[in-house]
Amino acid sequence: MRILILLVLGLFLSGCEHIVGTKADVPLEAKQLRDLLMGVWCGEKTFDDGSAQSWTIERYRDGSYVILFNTTSKDGVNTQWAEYGMWGIQYPIYFTVVLGYIEEGVPTPANTDDHTFYDAYNVQTLTDNEFSYTHYLTNNTFTTFKECSELGIQELIK
Repeated sequence: MRILILLVLGLFLSGCEHIVGTKADVPLEAKQLRDLLMGVWCGEKTFDDGSAQSWTIERYRDGSYVILFNTTSKDGVNTQWAEYGMWGIQYPIYFTVVLGYIEEGVPTPANTDDHTFYDAYNVQTLTDNEFSYTHYLTNNTFTTFKECSELGIQELIK
C-alpha cells in the first residue's frame, strides 16, 4: 500500500512539475518584456480593403501609451488621429485599453463602457527591434520596429 501511495504521489508531483514548467516557454522575464516595449515603435500595414495605415506608438513605464495613426483609404483620402491609453504584457498576451483621443493637442476621453476599446493580442515575435502581434478577434497581425524616428510622439502630435 505504501508503495502505491508513493507511486501515485510521484506521478502527481511529476504532473505538477510539467504544469509549472510551461512557464519555461516565456523567452524573458516580465520586467524584461516590458522594458523591451518601452519607447517609440513604428509600423505600417495594408489591409484587405486596400487602405493603408502607419502608426507611431510611444509606450511609457507607467503603463500608458500614445499612438499617432496615419490612414490612407483606397481612394487616397488621408486622415490622422491620435489615441492614448494603457498597455501591458503578460506573455504571450499583449493588451491595450483606449482611454481617449487627441485632436489638435486636446485629449478627449473615450467611452470605456464600450468593449471595442479593449484589445488583446497574441505575441508572435518580440526582440529588441521587432514586435509582431496578432489580434485575438480579428486575426490581423501587426508588426512594429524600434528603428524609427527618435522624435518623441509628443512632438509629432503637436
